[in-house]
Amino acid sequence: MGWNQPFKKIEKYALWSLFAQGEFGLCCPMSMTDAAATVLTNYASKEMKEKYVPKLTSTSMDDLFTAGQFMTEKHGGSDVGENTVSAKLNGGHYEIYGDKWFCSNVSGDIALVLARPEGASRGSKGLAMFLVPKYLDDGTHNHYTILRLKDKLGTKDMASGEVNFHGAIGYVVGSIENGFKQMMSMVNASRLSNAVRSTGIMRRSFLEAIETAKEREAFGGKLIDLPMMQENLVEMQLDVEAAQAMILYTAHQFDENDQNVKGANEMMRILTPILKGYICKRARYVSAEAMEVRGGNGYIEEWVNPRLVRDAHLGSIWEGTTNIVALDVIRAMRKEQAGEVLLSRLRQTVTSLPESSELFTMAQSAVDAQITHVESVMKDVVKSTDREVDAFARHFLELLYHTTVLVRLLEEAAVEVKESKSYRKLYVFFQYYRRYVSREPRSIQDAHSTTTVSKQMLLWQPIHFEDVEEYGRYVLKQAVTM
Repeated sequence: MGWNQPFKKIEKYALWSLFAQGEFGLCCPMSMTDAAATVLTNYASKEMKEKYVPKLTSTSMDDLFTAGQFMTEKHGGSDVGENTVSAKLNGGHYEIYGDKWFCSNVSGDIALVLARPEGASRGSKGLAMFLVPKYLDDGTHNHYTILRLKDKLGTKDMASGEVNFHGAIGYVVGSIENGFKQMMSMVNASRLSNAVRSTGIMRRSFLEAIETAKEREAFGGKLIDLPMMQENLVEMQLDVEAAQAMILYTAHQFDENDQNVKGANEMMRILTPILKGYICKRARYVSAEAMEVRGGNGYIEEWVNPRLVRDAHLGSIWEGTTNIVALDVIRAMRKEQAGEVLLSRLRQTVTSLPESSELFTMAQSAVDAQITHVESVMKDVVKSTDREVDAFARHFLELLYHTTVLVRLLEEAAVEVKESKSYRKLYVFFQYYRRYVSREPRSIQDAHSTTTVSKQMLLWQPIHFEDVEEYGRYVLKQAVTM
């Protein structure tokens, strides 16, 4: 591409979301390699950095190394603290023994592996991170065997496998006591990557659906002109635009954290599992809905829809299931006060937006009230028992996601009004508010009120203020707190 300097995170993830619309699976080795380069840059010795980081970041395909992440074991799964793969010190390196059950990019040139050094404590605190090269310095293959490749539901273009280590040579990365913590920085980047890829799947699914609806004729007209079809398409488009806003906002927090901006680490820490939990799960629904828009053809392998549905299911499993990341949101909130930082930032954004109209001011007040509601819920979460929180964690994740989306959409609406005098994004905001805060429609009148300018929204056409005002006032009048 002629780019002669590292991408910012927001630029990188914007490109990845576009790439993922064409292919989801190949983003995994890209993500593993990118995250490994970051981990080595942050934690590895000078010698290890000089040896491997240039290869992991090379723009020459002849020189490029790719990386894998070998963490999961058969008996433990997400409970990484139960891992049993061991590491035995032998001179200047360790020998790794045991089996890894699910190894992403198993054919990579290096792997970052969690193993327990002899004598280390039980649990995740006793795990160290090791760099295990595919080939040793003398050109011979390292002492591990790929036992088999996984026969997966999707992502067929990226090899995942089971690996047996029988004395594989590995080198400690960073502090031997902080292996799991260092690995989690890699996992956190991979979780954002999963959300980015799932956003790409949702957008591709929506585009397939909207193009089908624009061209296919049934019942005397185009599908896109049918109110029920518009309702289906609007729901998909809301998911897409919300997810796009969220991944770019979170990527920006990663950039700010690189610049040591105060609060960015807490923002990054809580937003990443929120996105991973909600967007990846939602991609399953959107891809399936898009398949249904195409009808019987959508179920046929000649079309892209079956592949999108298969690949969409992986995002919410990789790097922690929805339950696991929901608990991580609670952990970030309790231990690092990341929830307080997030809500403070959201309120600051809302109050700083320009007041372009009475309707916009009403929208700001509604979002501010929603933030106040979330603050109240968060206080209850903090003082509740672990068992009570366990039952509520996924609901709380969704609450934080929807509230953050409202702020992002309202900010985008303010920019759009200023730059193009269009109120389309404000209409998107009210549509989102209707579905996820006021939980409309509850009656035929409610449903009918949404069809006025839905087609303009679906086709990304400008929407005038007078077309939004009546609908916006109606939505806010009908609103009930979640």
